Amino acid sequence: MADCLSRCIATDREPKPIPHIDVHVHEITNMKPFIIDRIRAATASDTNLQSLKGHIMKGWPSEKNRCNEITYAYWQHRHELAIHDGLILKGSRILIPDTMRPKILSVLHQQHQGIEKTRLRARQSVYWPGLNNDIERMVQSCVPCQTHQRSQSKLPVKPIQTSQAMEIIGIDLFEYGSQQFLLAVDYFTGFVWADPLPNTRSEAVLDRLDSIVTDFGRPAKLISDNGPQLTSEAMKEFCQERGIAHETSAPHHQQANGRAERNIQTIKNMLKKADSGSSKASLRISYNLKGHPHIL
Repeated sequence: MADCLSRCIATDREPKPIPHIDVHVHEITNMKPFIIDRIRAATASDTNLQSLKGHIMKGWPSEKNRCNEITYAYWQHRHELAIHDGLILKGSRILIPDTMRPKILSVLHQQHQGIEKTRLRARQSVYWPGLNNDIERMVQSCVPCQTHQRSQSKLPVKPIQTSQAMEIIGIDLFEYGSQQFLLAVDYFTGFVWADPLPNTRSEAVLDRLDSIVTDFGRPAKLISDNGPQLTSEAMKEFCQERGIAHETSAPHHQQANGRAERNIQTIKNMLKKADSGSSKASLRISYNLKGHPHIL
């Protein structure tokens, strides 16, 4: 028989404020401040989220089956939930009320990137139960995306000519497990850098990119897709200050940065091997000796 303590509602500590959350979400999603204000207002008028707020502020039941139908879906994330300036947060991600979800899906997909890239942006900024499935359905039903996907193979891709190492570098972001990575590839040698990032904000991407430039030299040209972190003002300043030409691929024709895209799967396979027992250090040595990409 459960004792009295096990029946008590837990009294969690006051949620800690998370500074600059609006700035972080704006950078990842390009959401304007007035949209965040609308999310705040929608949260305040959403009766389901008010019930969730009550649990966050006053404590959760001791058992999952004691939750009501609404809060039951958030049980496994209860220790990550907090309230900041009228917003409900899951870590550094804003919980989006039902009425704002169509708008947020539209914002996330405004670059018309694929399912995985759109999910990557979402995981850094917003959350709601079933988000991944909603993104998949949205992209698969997007008429421009499906039209361009069918015509991509017909579009000519101009070969990228390079004559020496560190002349042209392609970069891209990808996710493995719950970790985000920056991938960079030298178009002449095929040498690859793939490094974990603390987050996918421009500052984190540029910090790692600056280390590559400092250690290996300044490339003449940088090629990337049109992701918001890779086309930000900070990225433009980074390239201008170092005299690097920055070329972006067309939103609907990502093969223009195909060298980086192809290497992502190679790196993921390497990481799987590391997870299964081989150390990343041994993978570095093995793949370098074979002329394969290198994880720093």
